[in-house]
Amino acid sequence: MKKLSIYIIGELIPPFLLGLVVIVFIFLMNFMIKVVDKILGKGIEPLVILEYIGLNIAWIIALAIPMSVLIASLMAYGRLSDDNEITALKAAGVSFTRIILPGLIFAVAMAGFMVYFNNNILPDFNHRARMLGSDIYRTRPDLTIEEGYFTNDIPGYSLLVRKKNGEILEDVTIYNDENSQTQTTITAQRGRITIKGNRVVLDLENGEIHEFNVLNPEEYRRIEFEYHRFTIPIENMILERSTTRRRGDREMSAEMMRGKVTEIDAKIAKAYEKLQGHSNNNLEKIFRNESDFDDSFDLDSSVWPPASGEINLAINRSLRSIKRTIQLIASEINLIKNYKKQQNKYSVEVQKKYSIPFACIVFMLVGAPLGILAKKGGFAVGMSISLAFFIMYWTFLIAGENLADRGMISPFWAMWSPNILIGSLGIYLSTRSVKKLGSWNADRITSQFRKIVKRDGVY
Repeated sequence: MKKLSIYIIGELIPPFLLGLVVIVFIFLMNFMIKVVDKILGKGIEPLVILEYIGLNIAWIIALAIPMSVLIASLMAYGRLSDDNEITALKAAGVSFTRIILPGLIFAVAMAGFMVYFNNNILPDFNHRARMLGSDIYRTRPDLTIEEGYFTNDIPGYSLLVRKKNGEILEDVTIYNDENSQTQTTITAQRGRITIKGNRVVLDLENGEIHEFNVLNPEEYRRIEFEYHRFTIPIENMILERSTTRRRGDREMSAEMMRGKVTEIDAKIAKAYEKLQGHSNNNLEKIFRNESDFDDSFDLDSSVWPPASGEINLAINRSLRSIKRTIQLIASEINLIKNYKKQQNKYSVEVQKKYSIPFACIVFMLVGAPLGILAKKGGFAVGMSISLAFFIMYWTFLIAGENLADRGMISPFWAMWSPNILIGSLGIYLSTRSVKKLGSWNADRITSQFRKIVKRDGVY
């Protein structure tokens, strides 16, 4: 039996690795298509681009492993069934439970690895990827200078070069685009442009500087020069690494997010205390003898009833107090709602740290009996069926996350419902296999369909 377990696990590993490589490649290509226009043309070093891509592979792996487990189970058990090895094992008295047990051991190992990965590796990679991505997006592109065209990459200036010979610029004209009082135009026979840190440096030769006062046209200056260095500071001209301790929910471990939930609990408790204080103190002051209305009148006064203007003034004071109190109460209620939304987001991510790894076990429960019943072990069949199940699983997961963020269902049921639904299907398929209720075959279904179509006279 030990040899059987090793044999079945050995059958699972190659399709698992193949599926993992293919899925990671597909997700990575999709990711590259989305970000390629944001990272190219910025003068970023290739190693930095590779680092950014490598950091984003972490979340791709977290999604690809469960799907790869499903592909591996379909292909491995489908191949064993197609080669009648499952039939031979049943004839030898090996139960279906014993046949699927090595697959479950493999799935549990993958789930355990994913729990560790999601809590100890993925948060740091997500955090670093977000920081590096922000730094790359803020970086300005290198100056692209073409002969005979204006270059507007320098803020506040337009640069026109008639001829370019390598790094040497000829017949250079610089216009000041800023809406300032003085308009400046610089011309030079030759020049050279360099980037030094966050500065653009123009070394110009044999030229003129023309300054024109827009408000006073009589003020005009013309300066000739043999050499002039023109320096323009530009923010984020080069990549600058930034650091921050602030992390989003997907950049934290489950323990860190539980700590956040506890902190929010304390904030909610304080908000409820303030809400109770507004209700008890302000409203009681308004509707009891301490109100502005009651203080405005002296019942023992000889002047009674008071003037109508005094009554209206007292009523308006009381109404303003009531309105202010209601606004304070509404503000605290909205604050509590926002706190609970934050709690739900953190709680959803905590549950996701464990529900997605558990999907490895669920997919093995589905894939093993489905592969045995289908008797197909090809990669194309395994990939197609896996994709269908994964789309269904991910649809339920996203829908549950949205409902949980709105507070319509609990985070637990939002994240674990897909596992329960698909796991129930896996249990049903396993029951069919245990009871030996027969098997279905893709080729047989196709041939039956062709017979029906031929009988009806289609071809």
